[in-house]
Amino acid sequence: MNKDENLWDHYQTDKRDVFEQGHPRQDLLFKQIKRLLPKDALIIEIGYGDGYLLRKLKQNGYQNLEGVDISPKNVELSRQKMPGIKFTLAKDELPFEDESVDCVIASEVIEHMSDEELEKFSKELNRTLKKGGYFIGSTPANENLKKAEIFCPNCNKSFHKYGHKQSYSKEKLERTFKPLKPEIIKTYFNRYPGHNLLTKAGGYLFYIARHTLHKIKPLENSGWLFVFKK
Repeated sequence: MNKDENLWDHYQTDKRDVFEQGHPRQDLLFKQIKRLLPKDALIIEIGYGDGYLLRKLKQNGYQNLEGVDISPKNVELSRQKMPGIKFTLAKDELPFEDESVDCVIASEVIEHMSDEELEKFSKELNRTLKKGGYFIGSTPANENLKKAEIFCPNCNKSFHKYGHKQSYSKEKLERTFKPLKPEIIKTYFNRYPGHNLLTKAGGYLFYIARHTLHKIKPLENSGWLFVFKK
């Protein structure tokens, strides 16, 4: 097992609640999927976390769904918790036939890929997506990777605390996934989901304030929401 698999086994089995803060972001992706894809589309999510988006799609009538992950523990746990959705373990190649997939989703995944992994993934996207198929996802925007580095006194090395290896500008996204054509690349801010009426309202107000201020002066910790079409 490599270090990335260790990291995601930890978060996706022992710390699954960490994914809850990303649910509002995945709600934004759901809106794009609902707008673009019919209910019988084959939709694949790469690095699906706690499966929130796949569950929401299933609840809204999408039946041809599959989650793909590098964590054996998460795949096994997901099979137990989410019957009716297929889950597959895969690392290097997407386990699908050429031009067989209507949509690939990658929410906060591509920033974790090395240059070599990213090159392979881009080729696999182009191979597996149908003509007219979509690549939909999100990633941090213009992230300063150095700012999030931490030091490990045991190994005497510095590393990104969330395992990020890539920082994306809009131009880098477009270059990376050519020949797919960008239909949408827009800024978003994640919204705190909240657990009661007061914290939900506070989350919405903070979300609106950040979007408004970002129009005046770019803020850190924003993300890209993107839709590419083959």
